[in-house]
Amino acid sequence: MPLDFVVSSVEGVPNQDRSLLVSTPWVSQNGSEYPIDVELVLRRKAEVEKIELIAHNIYIPRKVEILTKTSNAEHLIGEVEFRKNKSSPDKFEMKNIFLEEKCSKILFRIAEAHINVNDNPQVLVGLESVKLYGKFLADSGLDLFDEKPHIESASKSFSAEIETFIQGVKKNKTRYVANEDFKMAKEAQVAFGQLVKAKKEMEELERDKREAVDEEDFERAEELQQEIKALRSNVLAVIDPQLLDNALETSEPSRPKNLFSTEEKTFPPQKPKLFTPLDLSPTQVPADPDHSFFFTPPRKAESSQRSTSSRRVTNKFLEKENMIVPAALRRRSTAEKPPTPSKTFLRTDMTEDELLASIPPKDRPNVHSSIASFGISTMRKIYSKSWESRKDGISEVYERLQRMTTSEASGNFECINFLMSHLLKDPLLSVFKDALSLLAYVCDDWMPRAQLEKFYGRLATETYDILAQRVAQSSNDKRAIKKTVEIFEHICRQEAISKAYSQRLLSGSSGKNERGRALLIETLAQNYSIPNNSAGLQEKPLASFAARCIRNPDQQVRMIGKQLLLRLYDAGSTDAVRHELQKFSNEDSNNPTYRRLLDEIHTANVRSGKIKKKISFKF
Repeated sequence: MPLDFVVSSVEGVPNQDRSLLVSTPWVSQNGSEYPIDVELVLRRKAEVEKIELIAHNIYIPRKVEILTKTSNAEHLIGEVEFRKNKSSPDKFEMKNIFLEEKCSKILFRIAEAHINVNDNPQVLVGLESVKLYGKFLADSGLDLFDEKPHIESASKSFSAEIETFIQGVKKNKTRYVANEDFKMAKEAQVAFGQLVKAKKEMEELERDKREAVDEEDFERAEELQQEIKALRSNVLAVIDPQLLDNALETSEPSRPKNLFSTEEKTFPPQKPKLFTPLDLSPTQVPADPDHSFFFTPPRKAESSQRSTSSRRVTNKFLEKENMIVPAALRRRSTAEKPPTPSKTFLRTDMTEDELLASIPPKDRPNVHSSIASFGISTMRKIYSKSWESRKDGISEVYERLQRMTTSEASGNFECINFLMSHLLKDPLLSVFKDALSLLAYVCDDWMPRAQLEKFYGRLATETYDILAQRVAQSSNDKRAIKKTVEIFEHICRQEAISKAYSQRLLSGSSGKNERGRALLIETLAQNYSIPNNSAGLQEKPLASFAARCIRNPDQQVRMIGKQLLLRLYDAGSTDAVRHELQKFSNEDSNNPTYRRLLDEIHTANVRSGKIKKKISFKF
C-alpha cells in the first residue's frame, strides 16, 4: 500500500509545502553546495518495501544515496545512478528500490548533478516525485484496551471548531434556499464539502499528534502542530466569511432589526472591494467641438432634471480602464523611479569571496586563477547579468592579452582556455559575437605569438562541443549560426587548428551533437580536399563518421554523410568506403540513403568505365 509522507527539510531548512515531491517537483536553489539532503518523514513508523524515485528531466542528479535516519544515527541503504542523456525531453528516468526497512524517516543525499551547458548552466539538481510503498506498523508498546490519559495541548480542538463551521454553513445554505438565493446556496454547498474534507484531515493530524506525544517524539509532535495550524489557516482563507455567519449559537433572543437602535446595519456584511477606481482618464464622453456651434440644447424643466440626472452618457471602456488593482497602482508608482544599473546588474564593491560564492563550485578554482591574471573588476563584469558589462569584460580581456609577454602567456593559458569555454556559452548574440572574435584573435595572433601552438588540442577540446551545439540548434538565431560557421572556417585555415578540431569532431560519441559536428566537418571539407591527413581529415575516421551520419534521422545530416562518402570514393578511398558499405549491407540494407548512395556510385563507375554492371554487396 502507498505510504503517506511529507518533505520535512531540504538542505537543513524546514519545509512547509506538503505537496513537495508528492504532486510538485523539487529543484535546488542556485548556489547550493553539494551534497544536498532531502529528508522525508512518514506519517508514522512503517515497514518500507519499495521506493519509486523519479529524477528531473532537465536538472538530472548523477548519484543519489538513500539512508534511513533515526535520532541517533544514519544508516546507508544504497545508492542509485541516473543517466545524463534522454531520448526525449518529455521522458523521465525512474528507479525502483526494493528494501525491507522499518523506519519513520528517509534521507536522499544527492552528491552531484549532470552538467548540461545548454539546459542547466547553473548546475542545479531536482527530483520529479517520490512514492513509498509498504505498511504501517502497529505500535507494539501501546495497549489498545487500556485507556491512557493523553497529554492535551493548550490550544482547543480544531476539529470541533471545524464541526461548528460545518453546522453554520449548513444552516446558512438552508436559509439561502428558502430565500431563493441559489448562487449563495451553491457556494455554501461547495464550502460544506471542503469543510467535511478538512475536518477528516484535521482529525487524522490530531490523532497522529497525540500518538507522537505518547511516544515522546516531541519533534514530530511540533511538526504536526504546525501542519494543524497551516490547515486551519487554509480553511479560513478559502471559505467565504459570509458563509460562516451565525456559526456559533447565541442566547440572544431574536428581534426585528432597528428595534432599539436607529443605526442601520447591513446583513450580510459587504465584501471588501478588490479594485479601486481612479480618475486616470475622463469617464464622460467629451462633446465633439465640430458640432458645438450648431445649436444650444433647450433647458429642461426642473421636474425632469431629477429623473434624467442618473442617466448620463458614459464610456464603458474608460470605466473599465479606471479599475486598477492596488498592487498594480503600487507597481506603477515604483516604476516611475528609474532603476540604478549599478544596483540592478552589477555590484562594483563585490569581493572575491562573494563572487566565488555566486558561481558553481566546479568553476571556482579557474575563476580564482583568472582573478589573479585579469583582476577582480574584469571577472565581475564577465559574470555580470548586464550584457553591456559582459561585453566590457571581453574587451578588457582582449586588451590584457595584447599586453602579455611570452612568459606570462604560457602561465595564463589555462585561464584563457576556461574563459573561452565560458564566454562562448553566452545566450545573447551581441556578447557571443564578441566571444567569437576573441576566439579568432587567440587562435590567429595570441597563441602563435606566444609560441603556444602545441596547446591547440586543449583549446579545441574545451570549445568544439560548444561550437557544435551552437550550429546544431535550429531554433537558434540564424545570425548566430552564420557567425559561428564564419569564425570556425576562418580559424581552421591553419592546418594545425583544423587538425585539432577535426580529430575531436570525428571521434565524438555517436548521437551527441551529431548535427552540429556534421555541419562543422562539412565546413572543413569545403576548405580542404579530402582525404587530407595534415588537416585531420583521414579517410577511415571520416568514412566512419559519414556512415554514422547516414543513419541519423535528420535529412540534412544524412545528405552530408552521403556527399562525404561520394567525395571519398571519387578521391580514391574506395577501400574505406566499401568497408563502411559492407556494414550497411549486413545491418541496415533497407536504408533509403544507403540505396541512393549505391546507385550514385554505380552511375559514377559506369560513366568512368570502371564497371559495366551494378555493384552489390553480398556476404
